[in-house]
Amino acid sequence: FYQQGGKEHFVPPSAESESPIEQALADLQTISKSLDAFNSMNLKYPDRLEELQPDFITRVPTDPATGKAYMYQSDGTTKYSVSVPDPSAYNQKVLAIENGKIKKE
Repeated sequence: FYQQGGKEHFVPPSAESESPIEQALADLQTISKSLDAFNSMNLKYPDRLEELQPDFITRVPTDPATGKAYMYQSDGTTKYSVSVPDPSAYNQKVLAIENGKIKKE
């Protein structure tokens, strides 16, 4: 039996949730853009992702599959890589972004 009307019967629409791999890819791209912005202002990449907060990113996200921090490496001036801590959680050997380019294997 279906009833209409009334607050008790209202179900608000829910936003479509992203799959963990979609969220991880979105996170990697957001971090990458923040790293590029940091580099543009400071002429170097940060030593740690936390240095992006709060000026370039509100908070550094964590990997949705594991809840762990993303892995970050940089030579400080020209190259950087951000990767998920456990690519096998996504059935991948590599899931990373290097200088703005996604790497999936």
